[in-house]
Order: sequence, then structure tokens, then C-alpha cells
Amino acid sequence: MASSSSTTVNEIAHEFLPSLRVYKDGRVERYVGTEVAPASVDPTAGVQSKDIKIVPDIEANIIVVSVNYRLAPEHLLPVAYEDSWVAVKWVASHFKGDGQEPWLKDYVDFDRVFFGGDSAGGNIAHNMAMRVGLGKLDAIRLVGLLLNHPFIWGEEPIGNEAVDINYKARVDSFLRFVNPTSVGSDDPLMNPGVDPKLSSLGCTRVLICVAEKDPLRDRGLYYCEVLAKSGWKGKVENMEAKGEDHVFHLINPLVKMQ
Repeated sequence: MASSSSTTVNEIAHEFLPSLRVYKDGRVERYVGTEVAPASVDPTAGVQSKDIKIVPDIEANIIVVSVNYRLAPEHLLPVAYEDSWVAVKWVASHFKGDGQEPWLKDYVDFDRVFFGGDSAGGNIAHNMAMRVGLGKLDAIRLVGLLLNHPFIWGEEPIGNEAVDINYKARVDSFLRFVNPTSVGSDDPLMNPGVDPKLSSLGCTRVLICVAEKDPLRDRGLYYCEVLAKSGWKGKVENMEAKGEDHVFHLINPLVKMQ
């Protein structure tokens, strides 16, 4: 017979399959997104990386900074936003040749900075651009945003969300779980359409990428619409991958987009 303590250990508190399961003792089991590519040199692509998270692509003549922010639910929101903002400010600290990282001091053009991200990373990139636009950082010139299948949401269902009400309810529940101090799905962190300061977005160019079969597709297109109508003085465009699902390029990097 199992003891009461062992039974409690295995009791499930929250379940958001197929992504993760949270037990009552605080353990979190993740089923996707657990693999991390080690720092390396790829001679075929001409890309070098090192563990301080600066990745130069020699052929593209760019420096890419990837932020290893702390994940929810182990670290509840807004921790991921704060971690990312710390990283942005760290990069900006190399402006005018200051800072300790030579790849940033020697190669970065701080007048040509872009933010970007996939899924939750797209959401975070948007919110970092909002902070820049609200005057919280002067050391860089943010030119544009690349939001790839961004995880944005809202209380009122739009598009196909009204068809799959169970999926909508699961996402609403998940957002309340990982950000318990927020107002829910209509928190401006999740729903840019309710943000009265959206016109302050701190760049002049935005590209939204959506996928035809992605449950978040309509939200990406919605973002384009509300941003264009907000009074923001920039240009927003969208690109759709036909026949593809959410972050398909991460699952199959060699796929040829239609």
C-alpha cells in the first residue's frame, strides 16, 4: 500500500498537456522545449556561438543575443520580462565602447538594433520594445521587430478561437496560473490591443509571421490591425506560412515554406 506522503508527491496540481505537468509538491515536468543546443562553431553556416549568449552570424554580418530567461511556472511572470529587460540593458551598457564583452564593444552598431522572438519570445520582444518606446532606454536605436508566431492573447475570442472554446479556456487558465497577479488574458502584457500606450512602440518597422494552422494565427493578424490603428508612426507587415503550424521551423528546421 502506498504511503500518504508518496501519494501526495504524485498528485497533479495543474496539467497543460502536451507541454507540461505541475505536481502539488512543486515539481514541474516539461515534455517539449527541453533541448538546448551547446555553444559551437558551424563551418557550413559560418556561425559561431559562445556561452555568454552572443551569437555572431559571419555571413549576415550581425550579432545575435539570445536571452535564457527563467521559465514559468517555476518562476512566475513577470520574471521572464524582467530577465529580458536586464539582458537588454546589459547589451546597451556596451554603448560608446563601455562594458566587458568584446563582441558587443567591437562589432555592434547600436543605431541598428532589432528585437525578435518565437512564440513567447515574440511576446517578450514586443514588451521590450514598449519599454524602449516609453523612454526607459536611450543607448540604442531600435529599428524594428520580428515577431514570429507571437504568443499574444485576449479575453474576447477572435477568429477560430470561437470555434475551439476548450483550447481558449485552457490558455486562459494557463495565463492565470503563470501570472497570478495579473488581470488575466486582457493584461496588456498579453493583449497589446488593450494597451492605451501601444502607439509608443519603440521602433518604426514590424514584421509579424503567422502560420496557417497555428491556433495563434488570428492573434498575429489582430496585432497587425490594432498596431496600424493605434497612431503608431511606423510600418507593420505580415507574412503567412501556408500549411504550417506553430513554430514549425523549430520542429523541422529544414522545411521549405510554401
